[in-house]
Amino acid sequence: MNSQKIPLLEVTLGREAHFFAREFATEQVTPEKSKQVYLNTLAVYAVHRYLQWLQIKTDLTQSDSWHPVVRSRWNVADLVLPGIGKLECRPVLPGETALSLPIEVTEDRIGYLPVQFSERLEQVQLLGFVKKAVAGFIEISRLQTLEDFINELSAIVKKTSPVVERGIEWERLRTWFEGFFSKDWQSLESVLAYGRRDYTEPENSISRAKSLNLAGRELLLIMELRQSTNEKIEIRLRVRPQGNRKILPPGLQLIVLDESSVKMETQARSTDNSIKLKGFRLPPEVRFTVRVAYQGDNITENFIS
Repeated sequence: MNSQKIPLLEVTLGREAHFFAREFATEQVTPEKSKQVYLNTLAVYAVHRYLQWLQIKTDLTQSDSWHPVVRSRWNVADLVLPGIGKLECRPVLPGETALSLPIEVTEDRIGYLPVQFSERLEQVQLLGFVKKAVAGFIEISRLQTLEDFINELSAIVKKTSPVVERGIEWERLRTWFEGFFSKDWQSLESVLAYGRRDYTEPENSISRAKSLNLAGRELLLIMELRQSTNEKIEIRLRVRPQGNRKILPPGLQLIVLDESSVKMETQARSTDNSIKLKGFRLPPEVRFTVRVAYQGDNITENFIS
């Protein structure tokens, strides 16, 4: 990430930006939705180009705004920054002084970056940044600077970077309560948005999911955290199939290990559509490993409580 001072830039919208915007807009069923998608797409693409200039990685294809089902259902203008999170890039039309955010973008965002359009949609200006919106509302006059935005990204990178010890990466789970999640751990709404959702997140908890490919099987590992007493956190685990399969392969194992031995395990039967391990409580700084295993193959995830 480039640490140079960041100027307030105008970003020119070229042919490629308008190509994507037209293509996505023509998929919509009403003129109002088409206009919304067109502007959202231009805003996201402009921020994508800006961050490219700053040598900050983005991933358009993993963003909800680039997914045909999600953008047709919801008013989303997110841009995924791998290993950092989702940035919401909201379009601002000439004369607008404030933004009212749709409810679907008020969570699971590292921040909001309003994008001011010119009359002919040929250029945009990045107006600034805000980490959180109060009651789903953003006043343009109260935005932080783009330099504040870059500083915020740097702080998030530090918090979400795993602890590396003897070549092993350990994810710090307590940062989840601050809203910081490392690479590949996604919201349940994101990973379960396109199919039947059979999981309800309990109140006062944080849940994230990670897609796994084990022995050719697409799986979803779901981890739920709850703050417990005496600084302990309660951890619950679940594995379910992903993609077209509805049943887990018989014999698939979900295992929890500490640094010396197996502490908990369960195994899928022939009719199971999920397997889970009930909550266990850990004090701060305890290292443990979650392993998903099947037919001699396994995937491990390492954590610090």
